[in-house]
Amino acid sequence: MSRVCVWFLLTAFACAVGLPAVGKRRVAAQPVTNEEIRTRKEPRKVRVPSRRFRTIQSAIDALPSGSTIRLTKKLYDESITVAHKVINIVGASRRRPVVLRSSQEGRAIITFGPGGGGVLENLHLQRGAAGIVGVTRLYPDESEELPAKVSVQGCQIRGCAVGVYGEFSSITMRAVTIQDMTWYALYMLGAETLQVYNAWISDCGNAGIVIFNWEDSGTIRIANTSCHFNEGGGIVVVGDAKHVEIDGCECLANGLAGILLLEVGSVDVDNCYVGLTYAVDAPEKFGVADGLLVTGETSAPWIEVTNSDFVNNERAGLMFLSASGMVKNCVSAFNMWGIVLQGSPLPNGEDLDIDFTDNSEGNVYKDGDLEIPDESLMPDPLDDP
Repeated sequence: MSRVCVWFLLTAFACAVGLPAVGKRRVAAQPVTNEEIRTRKEPRKVRVPSRRFRTIQSAIDALPSGSTIRLTKKLYDESITVAHKVINIVGASRRRPVVLRSSQEGRAIITFGPGGGGVLENLHLQRGAAGIVGVTRLYPDESEELPAKVSVQGCQIRGCAVGVYGEFSSITMRAVTIQDMTWYALYMLGAETLQVYNAWISDCGNAGIVIFNWEDSGTIRIANTSCHFNEGGGIVVVGDAKHVEIDGCECLANGLAGILLLEVGSVDVDNCYVGLTYAVDAPEKFGVADGLLVTGETSAPWIEVTNSDFVNNERAGLMFLSASGMVKNCVSAFNMWGIVLQGSPLPNGEDLDIDFTDNSEGNVYKDGDLEIPDESLMPDPLDDP
């Protein structure tokens, strides 16, 4: 058989099975540029580092909204910003933590700017001015816009000035650990919806969780969260715009108050354990050391405390200096006072559904002359990290 016939037969076979014709070269695929990736609308999944993306920020800048970045190294040293798009950033797994840190002085590790949002999962954030920050604008001449929805899952934040700081349209935190902050674990200036579930917050130089509740929309819910060893309080809520739920939380060995409600409106405290609160070494705090402290005037405050224990606090188990409400099926034991009712229309002690045990100065202290200026309890302000 001649060479021509062999070539003809091979070419016919190649065409039948979809292979390039014999003797013809394949045309190499042209590389896709970052600009082409940026203009695509379909979300993508990429790995960093990779041949195309050496840094997390380069991938964020190039990818369309809705994309996912999977981190494969053990350590990344950069400050990243997500704005005007939603980008998910995911570590390998909880068993193989990915560490993000910032060596840039005064910079947050992750900043969500206007319209920026996404999921952060299985990340360890260390050594930044803040772990996560939400800001309404990145430049002075930019119009203000809240960050989009942010979800933080299975992450740890350690050794920063502040763990999570700023304003968000919606932020949900699940199974998060925040420890060893210079100031606060959470310092929320505003959030239409704020939810914290199954978190561990401890060893902060000031309060664990601080929420400024000024925006009249959405919900605030803190559930199954432990706040321990925080100098300026475990959970602090300021403002009366939204209903607040504190459910199934444990607040132990905090300074000032386990739970501090300052100028609040409607709050439910249910199934909580609060104890070992101590007085901080600051004269302006007036020796405050209460399990639950409610103070400050609002238009219609209503506090419901149910199924909760207040044990071994240095001063009062429960301290109501203002607000109406209900205390039902609670325990107050081994405190100086079981409950203090001063300027509060809660019922007399004999009508309260509280099991009092071994409170050294008495179970009920009512209509006394305790003076605690509200401004002395207000969380210290922070400049933008």
